[in-house]
Amino acid sequence: MPMKNSERRAAVKEKSSDYFKDPFVCIKAFMVKEHKIFLRSGVMFFDGLALAELNETPRLKMSDIAEKTFSTRPATTFCVNRLIMNGLVKRYRSQEDDRRVVWVKITPKGKRLFKSIQKKWELFRGDISAGKFRENGNPFVCFSPVNDSYGV
Repeated sequence: MPMKNSERRAAVKEKSSDYFKDPFVCIKAFMVKEHKIFLRSGVMFFDGLALAELNETPRLKMSDIAEKTFSTRPATTFCVNRLIMNGLVKRYRSQEDDRRVVWVKITPKGKRLFKSIQKKWELFRGDISAGKFRENGNPFVCFSPVNDSYGV
């Protein structure tokens, strides 16, 4: 018995909703895992981004950190204050040109923590590329076989 038009439209709609939903499910799963990596290390996601920038550059101004992490200056100040309380960064005023300029520098403790986060992240990336990434105990596949019919 041939499919009715309404059944055909429903099947196409279901496939297209999977097509658009799959990438978002995939991205969300990665972000959740990434968030867990930072939380298990004792820092928030944004704190980890700031540590990464400070690890690459010996010292940064507060405004530079805000720009590099795509954040506002008040949010950056809050983040840096949190990192200072944990002994991961130090803040100091410029003695050279303009004493109004505030510099931030990563501490040895901050470098050690960042390196441990980096190792966990590399393991996670290795799991993804090897197809070992699991979500809720089940192997996670980003795109379902349904998407093969779209030629993507």
